[in-house]
Amino acid sequence: MKVNRTLAGVALILLVAAGIGGGLDYIGSSHLYSASNIPKPPAGSVLVVMVSGAYFNQSMGFSPANITLVLGVNSTVMFYNNDVAVHTATALDKSFNTGDILAGQSVTVTFNTTGTFSYYCIYHLWMVGSITVVAGP
Repeated sequence: MKVNRTLAGVALILLVAAGIGGGLDYIGSSHLYSASNIPKPPAGSVLVVMVSGAYFNQSMGFSPANITLVLGVNSTVMFYNNDVAVHTATALDKSFNTGDILAGQSVTVTFNTTGTFSYYCIYHLWMVGSITVVAGP
């Protein structure tokens, strides 16, 4: 059975807003998970967190939103979803797309070329960021 992920994400948001789903209400809370639960990225990776509350607060999004990577040193990004809603990190130029990242999940993307890559969440258009990749040593 194929599930429409957009509808599933909307259903999750409605359940959380209604206080259903384990009796936990994350609306208004500052963190889905404590900072100690956010995984450390693998060696050679940079962590970008999808901030808790970003699905409804348009002043929130990716943290940090703008990063610089060095080829051969730290050319991988680990996107971690610390929110209750599904998010993506999707390049404007379509060079990468994490697909859906569920709450508490992570996806890594490795860059092999220099350049600047702007990205966003396809479900929450205010969530934007930029990855600049520079030549290594």
